[in-house]
Amino acid sequence: RRAEREATDRLAVSIQNASRRRKARLEYQRRCERRNEVLKGMAAFLAHTLQKHARRRSARRRADIMRQRWRGRRKLVSLDLTDVRKAVLKPAKLEEAYGAAWAALGIDGALLADPELDEEDLQELGVAVRLHRRR
Repeated sequence: RRAEREATDRLAVSIQNASRRRKARLEYQRRCERRNEVLKGMAAFLAHTLQKHARRRSARRRADIMRQRWRGRRKLVSLDLTDVRKAVLKPAKLEEAYGAAWAALGIDGALLADPELDEEDLQELGVAVRLHRRR
C-alpha cells in the first residue's frame, strides 16, 4: 500500500509539474507574442516617422529649389535685350550662337522667365542643340 501511495503521489506531483510547465510555457508564449506585437508597433511607428520626415525633407528641398528658380526668374524679368545677352548667353558661352538671332526676335527677360517655357518653345526661338536648351 505504501508503494502504491508513493507511486500515486509521484504521479500526482508529475501531473502537477506537467501542468505547471504547460502553464509556464503558455505564459512565456503570451509574453513573447505581446513583446512581438509591441516591437511590430514600434517598427511601424518608426517607419511612419521616417517616411514623414523624408517627405518633409523632400518638400523642403523642392521648396528651396522653387525659391531659387523664382529668384532667378525674378531677376530675368527685369532684363532687357542687351542684359539678356550679358546675363544669360555670355555665362553659358552661347552669345555668338544666339545673341544676334535673339536680338532680332526681341527676346527679353520676361519671355525667358516664363515658367511655362519648355523645350519646344526654345526650339522655336532658334536653340537647336538640346544641351544648349538645358543651359
